[in-house]
Amino acid sequence: MKNIYFLVLSSALLLFFLVGCNTNQIMVDSAEPVVSHIRSQVLDLRNCGSRTELRKSLATEIQVAHHVAINNETTSTDNVKNSIPVNLRNQLEKQIKATYKNIYEEAVKTLDGTILTIPGNEVRTYNINWEEKAFNSTIHFTSNEETYTWTYSYHLEIPKLGEIWQSGCTA
Repeated sequence: MKNIYFLVLSSALLLFFLVGCNTNQIMVDSAEPVVSHIRSQVLDLRNCGSRTELRKSLATEIQVAHHVAINNETTSTDNVKNSIPVNLRNQLEKQIKATYKNIYEEAVKTLDGTILTIPGNEVRTYNINWEEKAFNSTIHFTSNEETYTWTYSYHLEIPKLGEIWQSGCTA
């Protein structure tokens, strides 16, 4: 019994030592966005067969999109080119998304707060203008006093309400 207790305690201390002494660090250099109009989309919403006004959030129809692209090769401090292991790439992407989390959440909140109204027995056509915010910068990973650097891009695609047209329902 003492051997099992000693083994469990030793394993716990070793795990604590390894996790506690982990010198890996990820640092994201944030960037200002480059904003551009990327496309337009037409959204037809029908409220035919009803006399009451239909109200719904734009977020029920379309979503804010975001994605990360990281350059596959890095240069370490000793100028050796390396590829990114899959598990490290996932950690880097997660850290980049966390850096821009507030911007993403604000875009989602704005979209959710955009209310579309369609009068009874009417069709409303909404022009949706898609805006892209591209954040281009670098991310650094330090492990055992060796620093690796990659370039990355974080893209946020945000739908914005444009022109609105209204027409009656037809059979």
